[in-house]
Amino acid sequence: MPTKPAFASLTTKLIPLAAMIGSALFSISAQANYEDDCKPPKTSYPEVDCTTDGNYFIAKDKNYNYQALLNKQGKAVASLKGYDSVSWTVSDGVLAVMKNDKVGYINTQGKLVVPTVYDNLIDPDDKYDET
Repeated sequence: MPTKPAFASLTTKLIPLAAMIGSALFSISAQANYEDDCKPPKTSYPEVDCTTDGNYFIAKDKNYNYQALLNKQGKAVASLKGYDSVSWTVSDGVLAVMKNDKVGYINTQGKLVVPTVYDNLIDPDDKYDET
């Protein structure tokens, strides 16, 4: 009688474990998503994440759909509805957003300052890299 390879047995055990750990990580309460000194403001949104500068917060609904950019007081300063992804990095008053697999930038008031028409916003030649 042939036996299962050790690798197949290991993967059948690890995949459910990885799924369970991933599920647990994504089910952590929004109010507990801290980055070092960053504490989200009290709000009615079920999911609130800190941005890198700590001055703004990204609010999501219970289905993890983007809803609003919040200030430190928890007030919505910009709508994020309709975006598939929103960057946690706020730099020079703008943050990257993605819609229909295209990237652009909005400012912290929600105005689209670079249209979401680009495949990526990375300089392919790194000629503008300051590092």
